[in-house]
Amino acid sequence: MKNLTLFSALFFLLSHFAVGQNHSKLSMNLYQLMSDPELQQKQINILVQGDINTIKQLTQENNGLFRYNIGDIATVRIPANAIQYFSNSNKIKQIESPVNNYKVMNDSMRSTVNVNKVHAGVAPLTQPYTGNGVVIGIIDTGIDLTHPDMLDSAGNTRVKNLWDQRKPVAANTPAAYGYGQEWNSTEIDAGLAVSSNDVQGFGHGTHVTGISAGDGSANGKNKGVAPAADIIEVAFDFNNITDPTYIDAVDYIFSKAQLLGKPCVINASLGDYYGSHDGYDLQSQMISTLLNQQTGRAMVAAAGNAGTLPFHLGYNVTTDTSFTWIKHNPAVTSLFFQIWGDTSDFDNINFSIGADVNTTSSSFRGNLPFRTISYNLGVFKQDTLFSSTGNRLAIIQSLGSIQGPAYLLEFNIVPDSTNYQWRLMTTGSGRLDMWKFYDLAGGPGYINSGLPTSTIVPEIIHYKLPDSLSTIVSGFQCLDNVITVGNYGNRNSYVTLAGTTYTDANTIPGEIALNSSWGPTRDGRIKPDIAAPGGIMLSSGQLSLLAVWANQPNNAPKLQKEDFIFAMEEPVLLLRLWQESQHCF
Repeated sequence: MKNLTLFSALFFLLSHFAVGQNHSKLSMNLYQLMSDPELQQKQINILVQGDINTIKQLTQENNGLFRYNIGDIATVRIPANAIQYFSNSNKIKQIESPVNNYKVMNDSMRSTVNVNKVHAGVAPLTQPYTGNGVVIGIIDTGIDLTHPDMLDSAGNTRVKNLWDQRKPVAANTPAAYGYGQEWNSTEIDAGLAVSSNDVQGFGHGTHVTGISAGDGSANGKNKGVAPAADIIEVAFDFNNITDPTYIDAVDYIFSKAQLLGKPCVINASLGDYYGSHDGYDLQSQMISTLLNQQTGRAMVAAAGNAGTLPFHLGYNVTTDTSFTWIKHNPAVTSLFFQIWGDTSDFDNINFSIGADVNTTSSSFRGNLPFRTISYNLGVFKQDTLFSSTGNRLAIIQSLGSIQGPAYLLEFNIVPDSTNYQWRLMTTGSGRLDMWKFYDLAGGPGYINSGLPTSTIVPEIIHYKLPDSLSTIVSGFQCLDNVITVGNYGNRNSYVTLAGTTYTDANTIPGEIALNSSWGPTRDGRIKPDIAAPGGIMLSSGQLSLLAVWANQPNNAPKLQKEDFIFAMEEPVLLLRLWQESQHCF
């Protein structure tokens, strides 16, 4: 919602901006930050790729704070009006601001994937492996520190470090990042972290942590994959769109594990469906560098929950004028979307935006001239769309930028009326990809049913339908050195608190789940890499929510006094078990 509000305000915030400037390193969001009069002196966090000495110098000259760098990518805090100085430097390659849309994405599993045999050291293994000497890093909604599975035999916490990004700045705010609060195991055992829990996340983080590293203390049997591992937890702030929260979380976990002198694997059961879907965004590149920096590091990530949703639009452009209607929710002031393509595939595509009164008859009202990305590459453009009779239909803003090996073309349509349907029109040659949900309401953001016949709208023969063939989440899940995990059915039934058996007819044990997201990446690489059990999973959860779950119809398995085991309808990524020799199974 916050992101939609930002883009809805672009018409008012950017109308005064000098359209002749060339800033091909900037996205529309960065333009919004740079041009908003109220934000000129506000300190914001950005990611900058380029010569590190230049980045440090520009940061100092603009009264900013150089936070840290990983390779040639740095995270800095600067006044919003300083963005232009970074953009103007020829030693700066790329600039990004955090615009996160992360969503959460978990005992038959143990036998299905042979965890029991690994714990027992069954041949060909030469010894048991239970995660001893290994750090499990969890980035999720939080953790119930009081849960028995998260305590050792002496009653002390197994959580070596906890950073709650959601907390206000305080004396225990980690200095390197400047937000949230952190505690080590001594402080946790002393009761200083009691305000941090998993209630806001409805137990999701505790659930994932239990699958990854729960030791079964609650009931003596339901252990996780690595029950002897140490735990480092980051309670992720899903509402923070001003900080690079995800790379900060990854950097935090790997840094703490390095201080412990132990190998570390990070579990990421969350993802962002928007973006380039190629892993070349700056946060992903920083994660890739961290993974390659030293041995004994791994990261696994959920592929996503959108396997059946046709929110991807991708096709090869031809000289036939093709189009797709993009749905506009009248409750949102404007319609914003992004189009991606390799630079080699994008130069010869001609784009236009058109308007119809409806999609059931021949009611086309007009369109902008067709233009290639060169029209607005690095230059913010604001065009007025008129009907054939001279009536104004909308203000259409656009900006083209270079993002790694890809072009990004962004449109923001500010309509004069909510009665119009909007066409994305193309001709020429090349290929494009686009991901779009229906704003605020979920589901695909395109009209893909009830289309008129060619006798009513002749050009409908060139209509491009969305698909569900590239529904993987974006960002780090698309990296080659991240293990991206799909979801197959674990079990399809369980005994409820009332003693009845609930069966999910849509889940087939051993079969890929319908909602498990598909690849490939935008640039054609195969993802996900593997699949793991998901759907109905038994694991730990936030103890204070026990009564809430007990009252859920068909969703409260049989609970024991000191345990919280519930059915989760989301896919999970199975955290891989690491050997002490730092090799991944």
